[in-house]
Amino acid sequence: MGLKPDHWIRKMALEHGMIEPFAPNQVREGVISYGVSSYGYDIRVADEFKIFTNVHSAVVDPKDFDPRSMVDFKGDVCIIPPNSFALARTVEYFRIPRGVLTVCLGKCLTGDTRVVDAETGAYLPIAEAAHLGRTVGLQDWQMASLPVSRFVPNGVKPVYELTTRSGLRIKATANHPFR
Repeated sequence: MGLKPDHWIRKMALEHGMIEPFAPNQVREGVISYGVSSYGYDIRVADEFKIFTNVHSAVVDPKDFDPRSMVDFKGDVCIIPPNSFALARTVEYFRIPRGVLTVCLGKCLTGDTRVVDAETGAYLPIAEAAHLGRTVGLQDWQMASLPVSRFVPNGVKPVYELTTRSGLRIKATANHPFR
């Protein structure tokens, strides 16, 4: 089975409710686009986040995650603190037909972005994490040890670093949107 073209995605979404809510064309209001794009669908992230914090100095045990290690946040912009991560959900709900494989790509992560090894609790650069069997993720708004589905290196691209007035830094590729 090859890649599904835009017209197939539109048909499945409009006639079979595969994606709800559905944007049949790419919407470019503001900075972050969403909707049908070339051979894919760009999702939106909802305004609800779970942000990791170690303010309580809890032991990070991926098999028994302390709920105090996550802070619920609701807002249009989520600033992720240094040495941390945030989990979010999509605005869209997907009903993917059997026999169709989907791939979710995080186009903007640099090789030194850290992810949690669910077996050891260690933070590893994503470039070294291809061998991981499990990582920490969000399942039904609860922290859980989840399988790593796939690691897809996107090659070497120019990376830019943005430093805020408060001294926070973020690295991203040129196509990463900022507000």
